[in-house]
Amino acid sequence: MVDDVSPERKLSATRECISYLDIMAHDLLNFNQAVLGYLELVSSKKMLEGDNKRYVESAIEQVKNSSQLIEDIQKMTRLGMLEEREIGDINLTRVIDESISDIELLYPDKKIKIEFRKEDEEVYVKGTDFLYDVIINILTNSVKFSGSDKVSIDVSFSRPEAAEHLIDTVVEDHGIGIPDKVKDALMGDRESDAKSRRARGFGLVFVRAIADHFGGSLILDDRIAGDHTKGTRIVLRLPEVLHR
Repeated sequence: MVDDVSPERKLSATRECISYLDIMAHDLLNFNQAVLGYLELVSSKKMLEGDNKRYVESAIEQVKNSSQLIEDIQKMTRLGMLEEREIGDINLTRVIDESISDIELLYPDKKIKIEFRKEDEEVYVKGTDFLYDVIINILTNSVKFSGSDKVSIDVSFSRPEAAEHLIDTVVEDHGIGIPDKVKDALMGDRESDAKSRRARGFGLVFVRAIADHFGGSLILDDRIAGDHTKGTRIVLRLPEVLHR
């Protein structure tokens, strides 16, 4: 069968689908916000304790996860609509600073310690404002799977010797880690089952898609080689902007 649909009609149909998705996402986020408000009101009651308090806190966390998923999928659908001219120079050092400040506000009940080892000069990469969402997702992954109320994360830069004009943002945590099977699922290994992918959520899949779109990549590894239970090492590799 010959595809006689013009590129213009395909683009128009894509934009129409995105507009419908935006409407649906807007309404779902509003619904979630209302539910979250009522749950937080119940959670604030002093009479709530024991299992009942844990159930409400768990429900609050799941509503937040739902809202984050909706927002990430909404951004993913917009990736294909980005044009080359929209990708510019982004101050990655500043984005990481802002993300660190915001992640501490997102998880007020966690004792989060993030050590960011900066370079003498600010680092710039090719990208868009989506890079903020990328860093937030990586940090969120470390916080959510810390296995403790005390969270320790190290963030640093490095430059791979075999990849010229690329820079790595290295995020290492001391959490429960990611088993190899789940790593394969998150990185798109088709032989890995969908259950393993769902076990870790959509966040790192979103990060990988953004990195690929900007000409970079995402690398998942163990903080201690060969022992995933000692934490995760996430490397975000992006094209560096030199000679600014």
